[in-house]
Amino acid sequence: MPTHIRSLSSAITLALLSTTPVMAGSLQDQTEVKTAKTELVVPGATAQEVADQIRDALSSWATPATFNARSLPAVLPARPDSPAAVQKQYGSISVVEYQCSSAYAEIVKRPAPVKNPFFSSAEVIQVCVYPFQKGVKAYVMYSSIKKTESLTSGLFNGIANAIRGNDVEWLTKQMAGVTDDIRKKVPGLLVAKIEVPGTQAQEPDRDAVAAVIPSETAVALSQAAPVQQSGAVPQGGMVNKIEARKNLTAMGFAYHSQEQFIAAIRRQDDVAVQLFIEGGGVDVALKDKRGKTPVDIAKEIGATNLLPILTGKTSAAAPINAAVVNGYDAVSFKRLLDEAQAQLPPDAQENVKNQVNAAVTQARLQGINLSNDQREVFRRQVLSMYPQISAQVNKINPATGRMD
Repeated sequence: MPTHIRSLSSAITLALLSTTPVMAGSLQDQTEVKTAKTELVVPGATAQEVADQIRDALSSWATPATFNARSLPAVLPARPDSPAAVQKQYGSISVVEYQCSSAYAEIVKRPAPVKNPFFSSAEVIQVCVYPFQKGVKAYVMYSSIKKTESLTSGLFNGIANAIRGNDVEWLTKQMAGVTDDIRKKVPGLLVAKIEVPGTQAQEPDRDAVAAVIPSETAVALSQAAPVQQSGAVPQGGMVNKIEARKNLTAMGFAYHSQEQFIAAIRRQDDVAVQLFIEGGGVDVALKDKRGKTPVDIAKEIGATNLLPILTGKTSAAAPINAAVVNGYDAVSFKRLLDEAQAQLPPDAQENVKNQVNAAVTQARLQGINLSNDQREVFRRQVLSMYPQISAQVNKINPATGRMD
């Protein structure tokens, strides 16, 4: 199975070339590309089955759909990713294309164009499939490419409108048809959003989708690890488990990753090892392919400092505080975030402030008062969403407050 995910660029380029009428002239001035988009959500499904079902729904004997897929991530995100809209220029024509480089699968169907010496049209259907923790989201893009010879454009546009309706009606009808075809193959389908040029966006199943896909604020809040300046993390019980998971997340780990747990043992990282155990997401008795348990691995590499932790013989009063152990630096943390935020345009900087304030308000309504350190950790999450500074922000370790 191919692992390369292509953008719609090649499909639209081919469509633009294939719709070129026989008669030349200033045809670029009469070329139109319009794209409608529908977002579909399938709760509780896997990316593989949804991608296969959508491919079957779009394929026909005359026009099979092309299918490209890549490997799934080791840990599925809480929220699905989305295509990137990119402005491309074809001569004097500006076209918005959707690139799906992070999708699990991309399915493209390009029926044969309809053309004559004065008028031609083509269509491209592109579907990008993104898995997430509670299901799968698919973005369906339908692009209509139309070319007319300048002297007769009015005549043939009029004929086309009389036969199929205006562009809005045509795009709406085509998107509805594609969605219905997919719905027949994919049970439990939800329609998150419908966007057709010239009309207002619709969200038919907004509430049902919101129950499956958490908001960006909710995800960022769940990942914002509380940084304690003094005192110990409570030992045992649910509170300790939650705190351990939050600290692991802040350090860049997944609390349920057995692979990362073993890697922490091999580098003799006693803090991370204890947090993994307290988080309750790993198995200290699980054997690897060689038949070795985590305790066996620790003995094998001479990590005697980890044996009491792995065997549960540590003192119950021994505090584990990732921030304190790693030398948390609140002043540097805030300064680095300020420097990164200052690189954003003024409207984006204001948006960051608004999102942080909204998170603080939401937490307060739930009876949670975020500390200044927790607000900064959340601000780092928000800033990491901006491509121009994400690489810089992601180098800032929230467990130490400094640049890695």
